[in-house]
Amino acid sequence: MKYPKHLIILLAIASITFFVSNVLINGSLNHKLNLGGELKSSADSLYQWKISQEAPFKYRVLHRAIVVGVYQILSSNRYDNELFFNTYRIMAFIFHYLAICLFYYFLSQTKLKIYALAGAIIFALLPAMSLAYNVPVHTREDTLAYSILLLGLVAIMKNNIQLILLFFVLGVFCRETLLLLPFVNLFFNQQQKLVIRTAIAGLCFALFFGIRFYIEPTDYNHWEGFNWNRTHLLQVIGFTYISFGILWMPFLLHIIDFKKNKIDSDILHNSSLSVFFLVMITTFLGGIFNEIRIIYLLAPWVIYAVILYYKGNKTLIQEYVGSKLFACLAILAFVVIAGASLEIVRNLNNYIIRSEFDIPYTSWIAVAGTQIYFGILCLPYFFKLNSERQA
Repeated sequence: MKYPKHLIILLAIASITFFVSNVLINGSLNHKLNLGGELKSSADSLYQWKISQEAPFKYRVLHRAIVVGVYQILSSNRYDNELFFNTYRIMAFIFHYLAICLFYYFLSQTKLKIYALAGAIIFALLPAMSLAYNVPVHTREDTLAYSILLLGLVAIMKNNIQLILLFFVLGVFCRETLLLLPFVNLFFNQQQKLVIRTAIAGLCFALFFGIRFYIEPTDYNHWEGFNWNRTHLLQVIGFTYISFGILWMPFLLHIIDFKKNKIDSDILHNSSLSVFFLVMITTFLGGIFNEIRIIYLLAPWVIYAVILYYKGNKTLIQEYVGSKLFACLAILAFVVIAGASLEIVRNLNNYIIRSEFDIPYTSWIAVAGTQIYFGILCLPYFFKLNSERQA
């Protein structure tokens, strides 16, 4: 009976974050004009979905096919802009909630089953999901991509070849970053024969290039993301930290202790280092770091490692959280960070060069402050841990 209760809890969290991101912070689904900016279409003709005529967006066909397919089923008039707007919003919420539920399902298929609800809540509340529809995240097909990623990982763990093929193919049609799935299967699924893994990876890459030849190829600046990242290194560092905050620390410790923990290894553990470098390098070369939805592909590995770390160090963590040092630091850090955040918000022009885009600076300052706050709270614990490791 606990599973329906858990799904209701996750539905409430998904609804609240979806509402906050879109209504309270004026996200992309709040008004037709906002969505028009995301789809590069006029607010009175959103159904034209003009961004789908540009590379690389034109090759990401699955999300558009589902949304437009539902819209066409519901409408007898292909130019019903109001219906299209509502259909897009409803499907966006479905994919949003689905991704959170599938993260719960994903963890329930691991040895951390008892922490599935906690992990799904963390997944739902981190900035890439809780501010998914605000600039600069630009979420469109990404929640669908997270869903396919999670289903693909479960298929790999179960070594179900039929489901592996299904979700890998859907991933290629969804967005190019999901080639991460055949990469993980090829190099880390030792349950499969190498010839099968190679054939599956070859099929996915053939499909990837086939889509680009079948749909009329369009030239675009492949180095736009790289040029932006190398000229905005402070934002690269800042948004990388914001994406997972202090959760980076146990994840990196998990990677550092790779050989030590290899006795208790699994596919997620074995692939974490390679996936980390693959996502970070490809994002730097071809993505934009402040669009943290791309880095968030690491969520299954990061959150899994964090929960695994908590499980193994629960007593030490609870002792630290119950200490006087933690209580004093919590109060002092709150006062300092809250004061600094208010100062920045009140004198925004003195600290931030405003963008031409409608960025909710106050919300991102609050998110950054929150992530820094938890980071400061945890510093003494990890500092003591590091001292003990070196002793």
